[in-house]
Amino acid sequence: GGDVAFRGWARMALPVTGFRVLKVAKPLLGEAQPAEVRAEVSFDLRACRREMESEWEQLRRHDVLFLVRLDPEEQVPGAGERGGARSGAAHSGGRAFPEA
Repeated sequence: GGDVAFRGWARMALPVTGFRVLKVAKPLLGEAQPAEVRAEVSFDLRACRREMESEWEQLRRHDVLFLVRLDPEEQVPGAGERGGARSGAAHSGGRAFPEA
């Protein structure tokens, strides 16, 4: 099928299990891209080793994260890469990660 398989190694790489755009701010004057985009990204830590789960839990507000979308049909390298900063997080039970 069209499934993407990860080969190799990236310490904190995880597949995204859910993604929802929460806010798209209008562009600043003279700009084309939104001034801000906020989204909720879900992933599952249950299959991770405890050390990696601990690293995810240590992420703090404004830590930089990268989302990479892999599309087997896409021919432009890097076109699916996006950066962002953590603004908040919660466990699946709704308990918030500590802010620092």
